[in-house]
Amino acid sequence: MTIPPQSDFRTLMEQHNDPCISMFLPIHRAGMETQQDRLRLRNHIRAAENRLLLDDLRSTQIEHLLQPMRALFEDEQFWLHPGDGLALFRSPDVFRTYWLPTSLKEQVVVTDHFYLKPLLPFIVDDERFYILALSQEERADGERPFFMGKGLALMMARSTSCATFNRSIMACITC
Repeated sequence: MTIPPQSDFRTLMEQHNDPCISMFLPIHRAGMETQQDRLRLRNHIRAAENRLLLDDLRSTQIEHLLQPMRALFEDEQFWLHPGDGLALFRSPDVFRTYWLPTSLKEQVVVTDHFYLKPLLPFIVDDERFYILALSQEERADGERPFFMGKGLALMMARSTSCATFNRSIMACITC
C-alpha cells in the first residue's frame, strides 16, 4: 500500500497547471472482480476524457494527460499488491497513484485543482482534524457548521455561538 505521505499531500495541494484529474475507485484483492476493477478504471478514464473534451482541450493534450493512466491497464506489477481503494491524480505536471487500505466511493473529478477530501483520513494518522464548511450565503440559523473527524470517521459538530466556534477552532489549532 502507498498511503500518501504528508509531503505528497502538500504537493497535491499546490497550484498545478490545469486540468487536474482526481480518481477514486474501490478495489477487489482477489477473485473475478479484480478484472472488473481494470474495466472500472478504463470507464473512469473515459469519463475524464469526455469531461476534458467538453472543456475544449485538444486531442493531443488529452492523450498526453491520459496515457500514463491507460498504461496501468497492462502493468501487471501495478496490480499485484492492491489495497482496498485506489486514488489517482493527474495533471500536466503530476502523476500519482496510491493504494489505500479502505474502499473508496467511485469518483472522477476534473477541475483546476486536485480533489483531496477522500484522502484526509489517511493524512491525519488517527489524530483529530476539523473541516470548516464555508459559504457565501448566511445560514438561516446563523450557525457556522464544522466537522470533526478522527481516523476514518467524520461527524458534524454544531456551534451555537461564535465564542463556542472560536474555542473549537483554537482546540483544532492546538491538537
